[in-house]
Amino acid sequence: LTVSVRNRGDAAMAVQVVERVPHSEVKEVSVSVVSHSPPWAQGPERDGICTFALHIPPHTTQTIQLQVRVE
Repeated sequence: LTVSVRNRGDAAMAVQVVERVPHSEVKEVSVSVVSHSPPWAQGPERDGICTFALHIPPHTTQTIQLQVRVE
C-alpha cells in the first residue's frame, strides 16, 4: 500500500493521514504489517486504523508505504 501526499503551497503544512490496514475477520487468515514508513503516530488499532503525522515542506511530496503479509 502506497499513499502520496503533496504540498503544492508556499508554506509547510502538518497533515494527519488516517489509513485502514487490511485485517482479517476470519481466524484462519492472518494479516500482519511487515514494514511501514514513516513511523505511525498511532496504530494499527483493532479494526486496522492507523494514523500518520506528516510535516510536509512547501512544494514537496511525502510517501507512506505499508507492506502487509497475508497467511
